[in-house]
Amino acid sequence: MQREWVKLNKNFSVVQPAIEKMVLGTLEICSELAEVAPTFRPFHDNENAGVSTLLAGAARAKFSAVSEYPIDKRAWEVIQKKRDGKRLTKHDEKNLVQGRADLWLHDGLRAFSFEFKKTSERDWRNLGKTATKNDLVRMMNLAIGDIERVLPDEYHHSIGCLIAPVFDHKKDDLYRSFAEKCALCVLIGNPKFYNVYLYFSNKPIG
Repeated sequence: MQREWVKLNKNFSVVQPAIEKMVLGTLEICSELAEVAPTFRPFHDNENAGVSTLLAGAARAKFSAVSEYPIDKRAWEVIQKKRDGKRLTKHDEKNLVQGRADLWLHDGLRAFSFEFKKTSERDWRNLGKTATKNDLVRMMNLAIGDIERVLPDEYHHSIGCLIAPVFDHKKDDLYRSFAEKCALCVLIGNPKFYNVYLYFSNKPIG
């Protein structure tokens, strides 16, 4: 198993090293999984399988790590109001709904919050030439929306992540080009087995 940073960004000089440690730990976990379950591709399964694999990798890298735990989140309508440039009222600030946080890490000094989405083969199959690109944009923006809902007292740094397993290797150029729209992107896997792109961003993609 190997990793390749497809997109780096100096503005994420704290988050990127934390992701790097998590990814290196994840590669160890994936290699071990491949020995005991050779046909299992954790990132090609559902979102929870991918996130739990990243959690295991983060723990391997000595992070304190928790996933899928209950928290209060901002309501979606508050996020939309904020994106529209409207001033938030005291009522908006208190407009919370119960939800779950996807992944929280702590390195002993800082806390990191991640919210995830995952592309699915079903979402783009037989939907035309631009379907994969549209799905990447849509799901990345959903992850970014989810991280905006997490209250700032939960973390020091936060970012949305899209898990994008490669189902069709003929479209690898498309996956690579999409990385330019994001803050960070790392490719992990094994070309002979499976590849998955992890895209990270905290600003909506047009």
